[in-house]
Amino acid sequence: MTTKFKLFLNPIEGREKYLNNMSAQGYQLVKSGSILQRFQKKVDSKRHYTVQYIGHMTDRERHSYCNFLQGMGYQTYFAPLNIGKVSFGNIRLRPYNQGRAVLATNPGMINQEILIIETPSSKAIPAFSDKSDKKADLKRRLRPAIYLLLISLLMLLIGIFQHFDISQSGWSWAIWSYRPFERTTWAWFGLGSVFFVYAVWCIVKIRSLINHLD
Repeated sequence: MTTKFKLFLNPIEGREKYLNNMSAQGYQLVKSGSILQRFQKKVDSKRHYTVQYIGHMTDRERHSYCNFLQGMGYQTYFAPLNIGKVSFGNIRLRPYNQGRAVLATNPGMINQEILIIETPSSKAIPAFSDKSDKKADLKRRLRPAIYLLLISLLMLLIGIFQHFDISQSGWSWAIWSYRPFERTTWAWFGLGSVFFVYAVWCIVKIRSLINHLD
C-alpha cells in the first residue's frame, strides 16, 4: 500500500484530476482523506474516478444513491469536506442545507460529504444527466463556501472589536463571551483572513464553472 500526502484546495475537481492521474500511473484508490490518500499498485489499473459533492443529501438519500451505483458495478468511496459546519458532539449543524440535511449525524453524514465513484474502465461516466443538473449541483456547492465567508467576516469583526476594545452595551456580551480568546486579536485576524481568502476563491471558482455551462 502506498500513502500520498495531498491537500486539495479544490476538493471536487482537484481531487478527481489527481485520482485519475494516479490511476494512469497504475494505482487504485483504497481511501481518500483530507490530506492522506492511500493507494495500492494494480497491474490492471484501468479505472476512472468521478467525484461528487453529496453534503446536501440525507443519510437515507446517500445510502440509496450508493446502493444504486454499486448495483451497476461501481465502487464507491467517501471523503470529508471540512468546510462550513458547527459541531455539537456527534451532531453537526449545516444551516446552508435544506430539510433533514441541516443536521448531520455520526457516522452516516459526518466526514462523508464527498463521494468518489470508481468505474472499472478508463471511460468517464456522466455524473449528471444534463447541464441543468450540473448547474444545480454547483449552486449547492456555493452554499458552504458562502457560509464560510460569513464565518470569516464574523471572525474579522471579533478581531476588530478586540483590537479597538469596543465594549458598548449593545454587543459587549458577544465580545466577552469569547473570554478564553482574550488578547488573541491577531489570531482572529489571521484565521479570519485565511478563511476569507479561501471562501472567496471557492466562490469565484464555482461561479466560473457555472458561467462556463451557460
